[in-house]
Amino acid sequence: MGEIEMLPRVAFVSIAATALMISGVARAATVTVDGVTFPVGIVSGGDQTLSNIYSETGITGSGQLLQGVGLITAITNTSHTPVWTTGNNGVELAFVLNNYVSHVVIPATASTPGSTTFTGGTVDSYVLPAGTSINKGSIAADIAAVQGGMLFLSEIGAVKNGFGDTLTSTVPAGATGGSASGFLDVTGGAASSNFKTATFANAFDLGGFSDVSFTSDFSTGGAFNGFQVSGTGSASANAVGAVPEPSTWAMMIFGIIGIGFMAYRRNQNQSKMALNAA
Repeated sequence: MGEIEMLPRVAFVSIAATALMISGVARAATVTVDGVTFPVGIVSGGDQTLSNIYSETGITGSGQLLQGVGLITAITNTSHTPVWTTGNNGVELAFVLNNYVSHVVIPATASTPGSTTFTGGTVDSYVLPAGTSINKGSIAADIAAVQGGMLFLSEIGAVKNGFGDTLTSTVPAGATGGSASGFLDVTGGAASSNFKTATFANAFDLGGFSDVSFTSDFSTGGAFNGFQVSGTGSASANAVGAVPEPSTWAMMIFGIIGIGFMAYRRNQNQSKMALNAA
């Protein structure tokens, strides 16, 4: 009886051990894709991606196109410790913000605050060799310089309110700058399978969750090449590690069962030899 029970026991132990091993790999502290390293694991509030010195077009009325470029300077974990900074592994990560269309524009005055809402929108990040200049002299040339890299992540604006807006910004009374916020959903890129996690609550997005949450601070100072606005931004996202394909799982399970069966047969043969010797 003990011999018959050995197969499921051996198989169970082997499967459990392998599952733990795979789980440990999938939950590794960081993953690197195309030279860009980022934390993995689902955590409340996500990990931080910091962008710096981005520039974008100014908006003065409804129906205008918002475009911009920027450089992601660091990716940090939940302890705000950088796990990757621009130039690490010989690469930099730049992005193009495009296709946001101004919806409702309320200009700020000396005594009243202003706001602007947008619909649509895309944010695409590209991996470039470290030191690549994205300052080419015009809006079109800057965007083209960024898009010359390898597509790392492609995202679209996610609706965030009942008016269909995907991005909202506010400007305090008498100020020349303000802040903005929005949500994004991952649609493609080399790291899309890592970042498509839908972990940020957004009642207006499909399924009630978005992949990325972001905020930015902007002003009318320091822009270049036809851009009227510059600023800094921070995006929060959760990423996961690689998960084995179904075919890989099947091969592993069959292999584990085979190991268990071989252990059972070996034990059975040993028992027969012991009986014959007796």
